[in-house]
Amino acid sequence: MILISVIIGTYNQGHLLRKVLGGYTQQTVPSDQFEIIIADSSSTDNTADIVADFSMLPIQYHCIENQGKAYARNYAAQQASGEYLLITDADMIPDEKFIQAHIKAHEATQDPTCFEGAAFNLKTLEWPLNLIGMTPQIGKVLKKQKPLEWYYFLTGNVSIPTHLFHHVNGFSTDFTGYGWEDLELGYRLHQLNIPLLYLPTSINYHYHIVDSISDLNRHEEKGKSACIFLSKHPELKSFLGFNSIAMGLAKRISPASCWYQWAKHYVDKGRFQWQKKLGAWFLSEYHYRVGALSDGQAIL
Repeated sequence: MILISVIIGTYNQGHLLRKVLGGYTQQTVPSDQFEIIIADSSSTDNTADIVADFSMLPIQYHCIENQGKAYARNYAAQQASGEYLLITDADMIPDEKFIQAHIKAHEATQDPTCFEGAAFNLKTLEWPLNLIGMTPQIGKVLKKQKPLEWYYFLTGNVSIPTHLFHHVNGFSTDFTGYGWEDLELGYRLHQLNIPLLYLPTSINYHYHIVDSISDLNRHEEKGKSACIFLSKHPELKSFLGFNSIAMGLAKRISPASCWYQWAKHYVDKGRFQWQKKLGAWFLSEYHYRVGALSDGQAIL
């Protein structure tokens, strides 16, 4: 009997997916209790061939039209037969108890509940995994099944009852770019008083390193997606960082300005770690708001 459906959306991540699927061959839960549903948004790499190499796993593979991550996850969820959905990514390598921990948590809970596992960001792509220096996505020490705020609904390692996911119509497909589709769903669940509990016994590892230029581009895309979030939930304007001071500064600063160049110098040549972190924070905040201004001037 399939108890849980692992949902993975992917696009041109074949080089990572091989290591990720390898982790699912080592799970402690019997393979007849879970299924893996991969929604591939029309990858042009060797994703399909890599999935085919893992025929020993209970995998459904669907190549679909590329309409963004939210659409892909919703599509995969529609194919699911498990009582619960475990939503993760094609660059998240699961620990051997990754699935089992979510199953046990849900079976011990009578009321509809979501569980957020412990995901760690790796510093290098060394193989086997080098766990030295890895950082948790939830950056504080928490006890098992401690309630989390809605903005910790992070889809690298989160589970939800399947019927509840469909009841709230899943992810909003208005989000077609990077960011916020998971937190927006978390906020809607919060409005329904659905608890989100921490589950540190379910662990996976983010096997993906983003270079500095790509990271800034992602922040701009995240700013654009934040405007979609704001249009749906205008009461969250402050949470999204769209206060008048921050937006006013973003309008007045350019990459040629001394402030921007100062931050870039700190990132590239700062002597101390705090300088690098401060510079990176400034650049990410600036590009986030630049992205928002490019897409959401009317609502900001």
